[in-house]
Amino acid sequence: MPTGTLKLEVSDLTGAPVAGLWVEFAPKSAGGEKAKVDAGQSARSEITVNGISCLGGSGTLYQVTAGAPHFRPYSFFQRMIAGAKNTPSDGRVLLVTDVKKVKGIAAPAFGSLAAAVRNVVGSSTRYDSFSPMQKACLLNVAAKARHGTADRCLRHVGRLLKIEQDRCFCEVAASMPAFLQRSDRFKTVNGSLHTPLPGYVREESYKSRDAHANLQVTLMRKKSADEWAADIDIDEASGIEHGFEVIRNKVTGGKTNPYQIHELLLLADWQERTLDPGYRFLFGHASEPRL
Repeated sequence: MPTGTLKLEVSDLTGAPVAGLWVEFAPKSAGGEKAKVDAGQSARSEITVNGISCLGGSGTLYQVTAGAPHFRPYSFFQRMIAGAKNTPSDGRVLLVTDVKKVKGIAAPAFGSLAAAVRNVVGSSTRYDSFSPMQKACLLNVAAKARHGTADRCLRHVGRLLKIEQDRCFCEVAASMPAFLQRSDRFKTVNGSLHTPLPGYVREESYKSRDAHANLQVTLMRKKSADEWAADIDIDEASGIEHGFEVIRNKVTGGKTNPYQIHELLLLADWQERTLDPGYRFLFGHASEPRL
């Protein structure tokens, strides 16, 4: 029977090579055979699979699935042409982390953070006291709030008052309400699910207008003074299509999993990676080395 070759370029969403890569082939038309190829445990960014059965002429349609430990499988349809070095119909294959398998993160040291982010946190002692999920949340929000899709609103954000795994409560400048109201990058939304901090009353809520990984800023005003704060989080309401899947928020303990937000930020700009929060996942143990 005639055969073809498939050359795959594979990486995680940061562009790093993947260890333990495997590829499965499931024929969807005549002339094909099921097959699975394991690429071994070495980290690789490319694999070439030879000897894939297919018909001559128009070839054979396959469902191709690539995967690796710690990642969600990625599937696409591929027509294999005999005698050809076929390339994926989806281009480069990007694997999304299975966040249930993440044990911790490798995060930048406090001194390596942007000055605006250091000012929000206040000190390295406080930064180092955050749990991995809290630190991931901070870095997610900072990456988005510094980005043009959120009108670089971080410049209006002040001291961090409270942090959870899915949101940051921060003081904001008195200019923030007018800034959000005037910004073409934000729209008003219902903020009734956002509970204000003690001593504050909830005001307007705004969400960035971009298609994915939206920043939501729910304002609150102090009852006893003309001082403002905000509940800032990242939401992904519609999900992002990725292969045969739609990648959505993951909820852990009733709260959005910040590790999934990491992946959604990278998917939202997978070519330039301008929304990379700057930390990496650990799978073997929960210790937290610096980048």
